[in-house]
Amino acid sequence: MAPADLPAVLALQAQCYGPEFLESAQAFEAKLRAAAALGTCWLASRAGQPLAYAVSLPLCPETLPALDAPQCALPAEPQLLYLHDMAVAPAGRAMGVARRLLALLEARAQALGLGRMGLVAVQGSLPYWQRHGFAPLQQLPAALQRKLASFGQQARYLERPLLAQVLSRNSPRPSKPTRATRPGGSGRVPVQEPVVTTLPARKVWPWRVAWRSQWGSNQHGSPSAWLPRRCSRGWPSISTQQV
Repeated sequence: MAPADLPAVLALQAQCYGPEFLESAQAFEAKLRAAAALGTCWLASRAGQPLAYAVSLPLCPETLPALDAPQCALPAEPQLLYLHDMAVAPAGRAMGVARRLLALLEARAQALGLGRMGLVAVQGSLPYWQRHGFAPLQQLPAALQRKLASFGQQARYLERPLLAQVLSRNSPRPSKPTRATRPGGSGRVPVQEPVVTTLPARKVWPWRVAWRSQWGSNQHGSPSAWLPRRCSRGWPSISTQQV
């Protein structure tokens, strides 16, 4: 994903979120700058049509950005990969796009030496994320509670430990950022050229996609359009562009 993709990202955001969850282009740009070269932001498309996006950041729970935050800085020693936002257009919700994006992010967390993932569930998406192994924390730091309030009263912060294949805290961590690549960030990992990968098609069962694991910004959105669809045949390949 690159700054040139922001119009498509904003359009996808408008299809997936109510007006109270929309983030500005400035907020998206800040996150993209922070995640540059980390391979944690993806845009999925089919035949040139954007279908979904995912934005994640290596953070600590206390440092996650509030909703529509105009700036973003990454900590020197991140503790988890924070899925700020994932949105899938209605046209892509029966293709397994969400599962594939989540698998890509899990792989990136492993490559960065992070042992868990976190997100903020909104718009009734808590059961969906629980089916994927995420669970609410019993106690939240005060700083995290303040950030969580920006997502509304029903928002829930969830985490999920990654499995044994994730590098341990004391193991070598290839490509781990020392600060990250947001405004004011230093010690970036080597810049990677954008990569387009064709992922194997996979059948998935119907699911509801109405998340806000943070990120996304755009215009309007109809909650009634967020209902899942089931594809009866054919599972087309999806091109995913990484930043």
